[in-house]
Formats: sequence, C-alpha cells, structure tokens
Amino acid sequence: MPRDAAATAAELDALRGGEFTSVPDGVAPTEDAVALAFAETHAGLFVFDHTANDWIIWREGRWRRDTRNAVFNTVRTFARAVRAKLADAPAAFAKVAFASAVERAARADPKLAVSHEIWDRDPWLLGTPDGVLDLRRGVTRNAAPDLYISRTTTVAAATSGSPMPVWPTSWTMRSGH
Repeated sequence: MPRDAAATAAELDALRGGEFTSVPDGVAPTEDAVALAFAETHAGLFVFDHTANDWIIWREGRWRRDTRNAVFNTVRTFARAVRAKLADAPAAFAKVAFASAVERAARADPKLAVSHEIWDRDPWLLGTPDGVLDLRRGVTRNAAPDLYISRTTTVAAATSGSPMPVWPTSWTMRSGH
C-alpha cells in the first residue's frame, strides 16, 4: 500500500472511532524498535504492573486497570501507524503476532514497567474526581500520573467551610473529645 493511501486508511480508522496515532519518524521495522518507540510515546499514559500482571491506564485523572485490552489495541494502532510511514513495510507488520510481540516487549521497558511498590507511596494522598486530596492539609491539588495513586473516591472533597453534620459527632464518639 502506498504511504499516502496507508495514512488515509489510518485517518479513516480514526473517523470510525479508532485512534489516529502520531509516531516518531525513523522507527526501524522491527518488533523491538516499535516497542521502544511505543514506550517512549506512551510513558505516563500506560504502565505495566508486573506484580498484578496487568496494564494500568492513566485516564480521566486516575490510574485504572485495562479491563478491555485497550493497551493491546493501542499497540496495534501504533504498529499500523509505523507501517504507514514505511515505503516498503514488511508483511509481518500486518499480523496480530507482530503487535503481540511489541506489546510483550513494551511490558519490560523501564518507562512502562512498575511493581506494587510504586503505588500509593504517600498514604496521605487520596485521589478524587477533582484531583488529589492531601489529607494532612485538607487541600486538593491537580492529579498527576507520577504520583501513582490507586486509591480514589467517587465523590469530590467538600469545599472549605462546608457543613459536616456527621463527622464531628463521629469524631467525638471515637476520640472521646
């Protein structure tokens, strides 16, 4: 397939609800080179937790388990985009086995590989829909992937000065003060 036709196919794929992926120039047509480029491009968006043996995705301000093989689909899309840039792409690029090998290699890349020790290192930070609540100071700040917070609530923290009808009574009963 000529390069322009392949690029057009990728753009059409994006219009159909797929993902149009920009890839760096000069990626060699090997599984390893594509995996390295994938890791470089997606660092901070995906991590592979080797303890849980799971891909975790940074989405909507929080880390979430990949329960629908979205990372593998992104690898397939990325490989297609790399293939589209090549004048004479090897036929192997079009195979699912190629994408599978790229995904497997990307798991081990230091930019994407983590283990359980990375998560929730600061026990006083809690993820909320509005960002990250610092439980020590009672302030909310922007969520960031490099905080590696896995604990999140489904409700945002109340604004300062909001009434707390249950908390003082509960605190008094438990603390005796």
